[in-house]
Amino acid sequence: MKIACCLDKNDKIVSINDWSALKIFEIDNFKTRQVQEIFSSRSSSDSLSDRRNFANYVLSSLGDCKILLASKITGIFYNLLESAGFELWEVDGDLSDILNSFIPMMDDTTPKNPSATQTGLLKKDEGILTFNLKEALIQFPDASSKKLLLPLLEETPFFQLNVLCGHIPPWFETTLKNMGFDYKAVELENKLVKAVIEKKVCSS
Repeated sequence: MKIACCLDKNDKIVSINDWSALKIFEIDNFKTRQVQEIFSSRSSSDSLSDRRNFANYVLSSLGDCKILLASKITGIFYNLLESAGFELWEVDGDLSDILNSFIPMMDDTTPKNPSATQTGLLKKDEGILTFNLKEALIQFPDASSKKLLLPLLEETPFFQLNVLCGHIPPWFETTLKNMGFDYKAVELENKLVKAVIEKKVCSS
């Protein structure tokens, strides 16, 4: 598993729009090592076209890395990386501690692409389900929010589903609506967001 981190000159995690170095780390056999580094060539005078070209250059340089960490993720980079299938995480704290939290609990008996019901992270309480999507994506790095949640949405009856995540997956906006669900986002502590999903109520 490879993870790209947006860092300043002191290896502190910063915004996706403010990094001076993008360092890529590989986690293998429960050990972490740096495998690549990309330096920023942006300036405050760059045009929108310049910023877009630089973002495309960074994307092409990331290769098979599909996870990116930053203290804040917005703008051109967010749109480009999200559409390319990246898992984007807004995090804060010590770099080594954060990387260690991504070390997967490797188990050959555990499915690499489970649904939410197979992760052990789904809680049920009288028709109200709570699923920790953020933790699931850490434990199952080959999974995606869609692969985890769609089977749950399609097959499991519920009154309300609470999804804990780092950011609201963009596909929620159209897919949930098409499936007959409404949702609202509630900001929590520790950079968590709770998506509250319920069946649409038809008004007469």
